Amino acid sequence: MSVVTVAKKDFADAIRSKVLLALATLFVLFAGGAAYIFAEFFSGANEAISAVGFIVFLLGPVGTLVPLTGLIVGYKAIVGERESGSLKFLLALPHTRRDVVLGKVVGRSGVLATAILAGFALAAVIAIALYSSFSPATFLGFTALTLLFGAVFVSVGVGISASTSSSSKATAAVIGFFLLFEFLWGLIPTLLNYAITGSFGFRGPPPSWYQFLTNISPSAAFGNAIKLVLPADAGVSMPGQVTSVFAEGWFGLLILFAWALIPLALGYLRFERADL
Repeated sequence: MSVVTVAKKDFADAIRSKVLLALATLFVLFAGGAAYIFAEFFSGANEAISAVGFIVFLLGPVGTLVPLTGLIVGYKAIVGERESGSLKFLLALPHTRRDVVLGKVVGRSGVLATAILAGFALAAVIAIALYSSFSPATFLGFTALTLLFGAVFVSVGVGISASTSSSSKATAAVIGFFLLFEFLWGLIPTLLNYAITGSFGFRGPPPSWYQFLTNISPSAAFGNAIKLVLPADAGVSMPGQVTSVFAEGWFGLLILFAWALIPLALGYLRFERADL
């Protein structure tokens, strides 16, 4: 029950500090505004606007906003209390370091999830009112995957927080992580291929290792996992993308769970050995 106790305390702290209110406001404005803009923009060109089209429209912005907020929510979870000295008081209670790490992930994932649900609930209301078709199952599936996507980045942020000794190091680490996997990762397989073959292109289909690396970033995994809840003709694949097992929805879901667990486990192991 110690994990639950830490999580409840973290959630309550977010309410008191108005972090939850700020995040909920952000996602309400974001998702609600996007739902209304989509209806206004596409109603003139195509009267048959649908929730599926809205989800595809939303994938890009969600793929940037959710990782950013998830990392911000998680990156000071432990190192902030370590610097203030309150972590020693927390560990003086019947909590282990594992309880603290897991409790922080659960509590802060709950904070982000509440904000996302508030925004997506408004978006659903707007979609039902203005769109020509609305599939509750599809929208709920997209919402569930977005919640998982947010929890992945909270987990990464907490893992970084657990493994660093100062807020400045944690800040540098999350900025580096965000830039690498959100903006630069697509270059890594290409540059590696150039180092191996001396060419930026391929004479045939890209090799398996290239396809694997291309699809293992968190955002690529999220984009692939979305295929599990959208129709096959929804158009979520990148133009020219080669059909590969690594681009399948189930593989994307597997990679998301790996991102949720592995960085957190590495951060916990370093935190467990740290001298506080």
